[in-house]
Amino acid sequence: MQTNTEPTPTTVWILWFALLSSVAAYAVIGVFLRQMNGADAAAPDGIAVMRYALLGVAFAVTCINFLAPRLFGPKFNFMQFCIIRWALAEAVAIFGLVLIILGEELPVLLIFVAWSIALFMILAPTEGAKRRHDESRMSTPSIG
Repeated sequence: MQTNTEPTPTTVWILWFALLSSVAAYAVIGVFLRQMNGADAAAPDGIAVMRYALLGVAFAVTCINFLAPRLFGPKFNFMQFCIIRWALAEAVAIFGLVLIILGEELPVLLIFVAWSIALFMILAPTEGAKRRHDESRMSTPSIG
C-alpha cells in the first residue's frame, strides 16, 4: 500500500506551533530559575566568555538557517526541511536557557528568546515557502 509522505498543511502548522511553544517554555523556565537563584545573584567570572561564544554559535546557526535552501533544501521534503530549520531556530533559545542556568542575567535570555521567535516567524510554513521549496526541488537535478 502506497503512503503519502507529504503531510497536510495543518500538520505542518501544528508542528511549527509546538516547537514555537517550546521557546516560550524555555523563557518561563529561565525566568523561574533566575528568580529562584535570586535576581541580584552575581554571575560567575567566566560567563562573559560563554555569552560571547553562544552569541557566535547562535549567529552561525542563523546563517546556516538562511543558507539552508541551498545547502540541503532539495534533499528533503517540505516537512523534513522545515523541521531541520525549526530545530536550528529553537537552538537559539536553548543557548539563552543554558546561559541562565550558568548564572547570566535575565535580559540575555530574553534576547535569545526574541531572536528565536523572530526566526520562527520568518520560517513559518506558508504556502509561499512551500512553493519555493517545491520549485527548488524540481529545478535541482537528482543524483543517483
